[in-house]
Amino acid sequence: MKLLAGLLLVGNLLLALWFVLRPGAPQESAAGSLDTVGEVADLPVRPDAACLFVGPVQEERLIRDIRNIHSGWQMVTRSVPGEIRYRVYVMPVSVVAEAQESEADGLLAGVREMLQESGLDDVESYQMLNGQLAGAVSFGLFAERENAQRLLVRLIESGIEAQMTEEPRLNEQSWLAELASKVPSRALSAMENLLLTRPEMNIEQNLCEMFALRE
Repeated sequence: MKLLAGLLLVGNLLLALWFVLRPGAPQESAAGSLDTVGEVADLPVRPDAACLFVGPVQEERLIRDIRNIHSGWQMVTRSVPGEIRYRVYVMPVSVVAEAQESEADGLLAGVREMLQESGLDDVESYQMLNGQLAGAVSFGLFAERENAQRLLVRLIESGIEAQMTEEPRLNEQSWLAELASKVPSRALSAMENLLLTRPEMNIEQNLCEMFALRE
């Protein structure tokens, strides 16, 4: 009888010890935590959420200094406007972006015939199939505005009603991002002081369109 009572006592002690020492259950993410859309699947995007962006950043030391001021930053990639390119093109009134392939082929053949008749065989021409200028015939994309304008004048003088448009190139840059509501004012002031000697860097507030927010 004493042996049975002793075994029960030992069993109860071991059970109590297990409850005390067992690993804790995983904690759920805090409300409003920030995750990139590419890393977290099936999360709703909050288009009204405001984020602070600091960058562009390249130096590991500077990134560490900024994170020492406020630890919540995440590294993100942003596409920002870069150099401007100039496209010369022709778009007939009768052809819209959804033009059928047969119509597009007819336009390209007609433009090339006009180029040949005007002695502009050296001018490149090709059909654009995507984007806002889908269906148009492009005569090239130029880095220098003057070169595009010279070609535009040659085409117009030859009876080809060409046009010119600006197309900004997009550059990918590394930035730090965090919900604006989570950055204390003292941390923002400290970062502004840190970036005084770095005119190439900015602190911006914008919509968190590239983020998904946990509900």
